Amino acid sequence: MTDLISFKKSVQNAIHDFFSSLGDVMTTFFHKAQDIIEETYGSNAKLFLQIVSDAVMAAKGAGGTGKEKRDAAIAAIIADLASKGLPIIENAIRFALEGAVANLPKENAN
Repeated sequence: MTDLISFKKSVQNAIHDFFSSLGDVMTTFFHKAQDIIEETYGSNAKLFLQIVSDAVMAAKGAGGTGKEKRDAAIAAIIADLASKGLPIIENAIRFALEGAVANLPKENAN
């Protein structure tokens, strides 16, 4: 019985360690994304994030498949950035796009 409890505890510890390390990886990823956006857009970082958010909301409202909405959002972001003379950095756009999509209100939320 003690061996079973010990085994169970070691499995629990391994799962905990895995998810803890995953959390560290995700934290590093998001900090790097934030750094890229801040370094690229500087004082225009808030404007950049608003452009991305607006494009995501417009694409969501337009409907279509996930790929069609993503492509529409990216095209709108690039057009808006270009019209404002801001740099078009694919990594920054994709990082911000994923963040904006993750923050969309959930459908059928109770």
